[in-house]
Amino acid sequence: MYTIVDWEELYEHVRSGREQLRKMKWVAVVVKLDGPNYRWLVSQKNGLAAFGCFIALLEVCGSGKPYRNGDLKSSTGRPLDLDDLERVTGIKKPEIVTSLEFLTSDRLGWVADGDHAVTTRTPDGNHTDATGKPDGTSTLQNTTLQDKTKEDSKRRSFLFDELWKDYPRKDGKIAAIGHFNASVKTEQDEVDIRSALMNYKAEKVGVERDYLKAGGTWFYNWRDFIEVDPLIEHAKVTAEYAAEREQPKKLSPEQIAAAKADAEALQKAHDEKAEKTTAEMRKRIEDGTASKMDIYLIEVLDRVEADGDADGEPLEDG
Repeated sequence: MYTIVDWEELYEHVRSGREQLRKMKWVAVVVKLDGPNYRWLVSQKNGLAAFGCFIALLEVCGSGKPYRNGDLKSSTGRPLDLDDLERVTGIKKPEIVTSLEFLTSDRLGWVADGDHAVTTRTPDGNHTDATGKPDGTSTLQNTTLQDKTKEDSKRRSFLFDELWKDYPRKDGKIAAIGHFNASVKTEQDEVDIRSALMNYKAEKVGVERDYLKAGGTWFYNWRDFIEVDPLIEHAKVTAEYAAEREQPKKLSPEQIAAAKADAEALQKAHDEKAEKTTAEMRKRIEDGTASKMDIYLIEVLDRVEADGDADGEPLEDG
């Protein structure tokens, strides 16, 4: 869950009474345009957009009711994800991802991603530890946590570089970094994303580059590829069966039945995957996120289906 750091101290102007049960009509913002963190942020590429996104997130939090505490959540208490924030703020998801990289960074720390417990932020954007001491004089425990965080961040940075080097279509690196940072949080995530890339590359062997997912897109939905595609498993079985067929021996009725069952299972898996892929392409067309290839394939499919209907009978395979 994303949380506005120190919401009650810096931004909440309603302290008690009936007003706490209603949406805020305005949000308090500290005026400190000469603050070092503000000046650093607006000097960065996309920094102004990140600041605008932060103001929008303040308004999202202020519109919550009741008992606001800085958490970006729905009225039922469900954490708002990137899709929710895009819908509520009108800001495109890639821009939100890029902005959150700034806002959740150690340099700013204006927004916490579920891990805000070690430090707090003063109105000028500087950090203090739990005792109120400036950074650099924190307790041994805080120092250890900070060191571990840095080690984890460094390890994940190396992991992304390794995955990106291995990914076959290197388009949309900035978006890919944002999606990676937002989704890879644990050691299990690191294991899963490695497996997902191996599975995706195995599935797309021999596919031309232009028909592969752009890197920014794949890193957004990499979890779809953690499980091995059943078509790949069936292909392995079929290859093993073909190798056996080359041997000069007669198949038993049981082997013939097993081969027939494998073929039927493969055809069923192929049909289910084709239906799922077609549905996903139609959904992207409805959402306005479809590629030219999506639109072209759906047009061809619709024409084929229309030709079949015109003949009065569905088209037969082959």
